[in-house]
Amino acid sequence: MSSRKKLVIVRGDTSGAWGAIKAYWPLFLFSRWIQFRKSFELAILKAPTRERAIEAIAAASGVVFYGHGDKGRVFLKDKANKSANTDDMLDVAAVRTLLAQRASRAAPKLDVAMIACCDTLRDEEWCDVWLEAARVVRGYDGLTYNWKRPLLIPKMRTLSNDREA
Repeated sequence: MSSRKKLVIVRGDTSGAWGAIKAYWPLFLFSRWIQFRKSFELAILKAPTRERAIEAIAAASGVVFYGHGDKGRVFLKDKANKSANTDDMLDVAAVRTLLAQRASRAAPKLDVAMIACCDTLRDEEWCDVWLEAARVVRGYDGLTYNWKRPLLIPKMRTLSNDREA
């Protein structure tokens, strides 16, 4: 078993957007491999259940999300953004469950939580609960994809316990 830290990459809902979000997934994954390969062992979860995502992140040192998001949540299953089923998303309540699981393991804060999904940093409570879980939280407070300018990726915001880093 490896003694390296583990980074969980969660590929959630990649439906819609004319297939662009699904098409960008290999490039995104390769970019994260380049970014994190020296510091972490990478584990990939594709469209996990809420419970599986919480369990994997509770045992990890970092997490990266890719897929659709909204104010205060990420969608784990395809077309979850069309459903009200909370089992298909990670929301504030799920992150609180994650915090409880990490506390029961006496796990330190995650090194990083990168939430590469639209609008996820627009919710103050979501940001606060992630800052309880991770030393650094990165994400977007707006759209990550614009079909009129598909190659333009907005700047990611970085939060730390000092708030804006």
